[in-house]
Amino acid sequence: MSAAGNPPPGGSRYVPPPPPPPAGPSPAAPTAAAPSANAGLQLVAQGKYAEALPHVQALTSAYPQSLEGWVALAKTLNMLNRPDEAMPAVERALAINPRSANALAVKSRILARQNHFEAARAAAEAAIAIDPRSYGGLYALGAALRALDYNQDALQVYDSCLALYPGKTDALTQKGLVLLNMERIQESVATCQRATTMDPQNAFAWASLAMALDGAERMQDALRAVERAVALDANDPEIWAVRGAVLADAGKYSDALHALDKSLSLNPDNQAVAEARRDIANYRGARNRARAGRVSRGILAVLWGAFVEFWKAVFKGLV
Repeated sequence: MSAAGNPPPGGSRYVPPPPPPPAGPSPAAPTAAAPSANAGLQLVAQGKYAEALPHVQALTSAYPQSLEGWVALAKTLNMLNRPDEAMPAVERALAINPRSANALAVKSRILARQNHFEAARAAAEAAIAIDPRSYGGLYALGAALRALDYNQDALQVYDSCLALYPGKTDALTQKGLVLLNMERIQESVATCQRATTMDPQNAFAWASLAMALDGAERMQDALRAVERAVALDANDPEIWAVRGAVLADAGKYSDALHALDKSLSLNPDNQAVAEARRDIANYRGARNRARAGRVSRGILAVLWGAFVEFWKAVFKGLV
């Protein structure tokens, strides 16, 4: 079940840059040499954010002018679904170096998690203006454009990104989600499957594959894919939300409610998930009453339409 595939009027401002010369690193304060600091940066690079958090917090305390440390802390907090805490960290990084493409890319990801997609696009475009080869900037721009339904532009961005970085599984997965948004379902499934083959331990890729398979009405395969995602990362509220959406589509309403309860326990502020839980509970009850002749099919359609809007919100949340 996917969002509409046509971009809004006006289009995107993104124009692919001409091939630039190899870019050097953004200016940064010296990286701390302490073993804990290096361990934290390595854990962030490996995507082990919960383990990384105390190390990068210690790094920024010991070296308050470390640009790399503040960027790592901001990214870590955002990936742990703490964007409101991540924003001051990335602003601290930008105070050290306002032209850090890495910091601007992380800021874009934070804004997207806060559902500020136009601002996320602007931050990503600023990163790319500084460094046209910035992987973080290209990834964040594509995600923001996808959330805004500028699908052709998002696809172009991810094709450019993958031409520069062909081994980046997350960018390939995002391309699969763009294709799903465009209702190019079979291409989306194939792209997400390729991402899970490239990195079988990538929970984001498996959750995205589950959504693509759901769109293809391959419900048993979708359920297997989302269970794999949960097994790989049981602490991501978006993955539990995807699980709830797939289970509801499969008619497993009690299990769907359990999954959404888990998502809310991890992120109580997600109003889309809270509303979906209410709608699914109402829909389940209405279906039971309809069997007894007490609820019209029109009411069922209204309730299900509300759940479709939740699907779209989950889809945008995969940034």
